[in-house]
Amino acid sequence: MDLRHAWRHVVPTPPEYRDLIDLHRTRQILRRPGLDPASIPGAIQVEGRTYYDARDMYNLALYSGLGNTQPELEMKYLGRIIVPSDRTRTLRFNVVMSATCPQGTACDSDEWEAPELCGSAWDEKITGAGRAEWQGVITRQGTSATIQDSRIGEVWQYALQRYRYHYTPPKLSIEVSYTYRWNVGDCVGLSMALAGHLKDIKKDAYPRVGYLVAGLGAQRHAWVEVVDSDGLTKTLDISLACLASTYFTKEYAAFCFGSTLNRALPLEKGELGVVCHHCRGLRILIHPDLQTVRRRASRPSVVQPHADPSGHRLLHRQPPPPDARSEKA
Repeated sequence: MDLRHAWRHVVPTPPEYRDLIDLHRTRQILRRPGLDPASIPGAIQVEGRTYYDARDMYNLALYSGLGNTQPELEMKYLGRIIVPSDRTRTLRFNVVMSATCPQGTACDSDEWEAPELCGSAWDEKITGAGRAEWQGVITRQGTSATIQDSRIGEVWQYALQRYRYHYTPPKLSIEVSYTYRWNVGDCVGLSMALAGHLKDIKKDAYPRVGYLVAGLGAQRHAWVEVVDSDGLTKTLDISLACLASTYFTKEYAAFCFGSTLNRALPLEKGELGVVCHHCRGLRILIHPDLQTVRRRASRPSVVQPHADPSGHRLLHRQPPPPDARSEKA
């Protein structure tokens, strides 16, 4: 197996942002248990031992064309549930957000501030040793809309041609200069770049942070909201549109241009999706976990999703990626 063709699509993670994983974990991501390490590009030598960067391997897998790597399966699963008949109907979600202090159970502070949900409020807050949890209910309905301003359409097409989706270290994805330089980014990076291009033509546009509910869990997500020429605020989901040609459909790419998916749960405008925690005189920003369950029957159940190295929630049951989840963006 030659993965060098896929490696050409990978922008290697800068050394200061790396999340090193071993050969075993790399084989799990690629779903090739006996893969010869000589055929895996991107090896990193540390004190005589071979490692790989977790995000490099996710990007390698995403563009490998193998068909059954972890990120490819995640995208295919998402593509099966964002069908036209499901995108705009009303859905009701139980939401549980949780955060853990880096001090663990040694933390004795109960000062926690959660990001605010849009159109809803937290019903309950539970705190314990080094941990806080918030519970609430969100009802969401998608919308179908068409962008009227041709200038927005021109910027949209420019962005689709220029950028590619790319798993990116959370602290790096918020640096829009990185996205501009390398023409790659995750949902946060691509949304910030698109909003910047729209502001260049004097459009009222801003990134919006929230969560995407799909299957077994919720993953952190971001998109752009822009005021169209008809005065209405509409959604531009650039990251899913970039992936649509490979994993979804052209029709869904068109849906991303103006319409809103019912599975996208926004936080209040301006929220960055972080929990603020005060511990031992320090103000700590923590990226929380989010679990959601759609109530289909009288006995709901919460499923614990896994996490990928970008801080996103995986949508299928796979061995969990590396242990660098605390860096999420």
